[in-house]
Amino acid sequence: MRQRRRSALGVALFCLFIVISLSTGSAQPTTPGLEEVNFGLNAPGAANWIYYIAQRQGFFRDEGLRVQTITSGTPTNTINLLASGEVQLALNGTDLLIESIAHHLPIKIIAPELIPNPYVLLAQPSISSWAQLKGKSVLLGPKGDTSSITFTLLVRAQHFDVNEFSIVPGSTSSARYAGLISGHVGATVLSQPFSILATQKGMRVIAVAADIVKDWLDTCFAVNTTWAATHRSIVVRMMRALRKAAAYGYSHPDAAMAALVAEIHVSPQVASVVYDQDFRQRHAFDPHLNMNTKGLSFMVQLVLQERLIETVPPVTELFDPSFVAEAAQGA
Repeated sequence: MRQRRRSALGVALFCLFIVISLSTGSAQPTTPGLEEVNFGLNAPGAANWIYYIAQRQGFFRDEGLRVQTITSGTPTNTINLLASGEVQLALNGTDLLIESIAHHLPIKIIAPELIPNPYVLLAQPSISSWAQLKGKSVLLGPKGDTSSITFTLLVRAQHFDVNEFSIVPGSTSSARYAGLISGHVGATVLSQPFSILATQKGMRVIAVAADIVKDWLDTCFAVNTTWAATHRSIVVRMMRALRKAAAYGYSHPDAAMAALVAEIHVSPQVASVVYDQDFRQRHAFDPHLNMNTKGLSFMVQLVLQERLIETVPPVTELFDPSFVAEAAQGA
């Protein structure tokens, strides 16, 4: 599985022509007076909340930008799009960004997005404990994916071994949610809002990762470094808009929830539950986009332990805080 993952990363270097077909965003006419930016997302979900707010509230437009969303379908597809320059900025899992940078793709992390671990381990209604889950099928992302890593950490906390479960490969939370609801697997790990939707369907909560895994940095904003070298002003304005969006989310809960409802088509009731968890309880988004350095260090060590990288890149290769710092000066 690790080889498949590394091979997928190699696509960004050797088969860049395929990324256009991976994008689900449709071409739109240019807007006079606004500079055009393509932004990559993996799939719809609450982890993209800050970006949704920035779009819905016109914060990108206020910065003179027209930002088009390109939804790739998988984290690796997003990496391919970003490395090729088909999208100029993207939001992706911190683990995969670290791995991509270590493999010398032209990518750099520029700001944190979702900080705490978002995953919840959910099982079929007939399974109510770890003991009952043992030996059952568990649908996870590929080895090295944060869903897979999270499950391993949860298993270790219970003094079990991953080999005591039947692991089935999956992809995004939306796909794993469908697999769980269909009854084809015993359990899976889901992020919001799918974890909440699953409980509404009668699925059982076995473990909440944020209660056990304290050091984490789930997703980050990243940029294509080749493009950023000649478009610094645009990156700074993007960061300024996203900082506004993060702060706005805390001060305007109704508008923040409305953005989530509009973008991922959940009910207002579900959006309210997710908002309470992310903004009020966990403070999942830093309103200033300041880096959680402890969480970043933890994710680097996880990727190293999974043997997805052989050495740790220097911090200066992984993360450039200067865009956010410049955005803060002009706020």
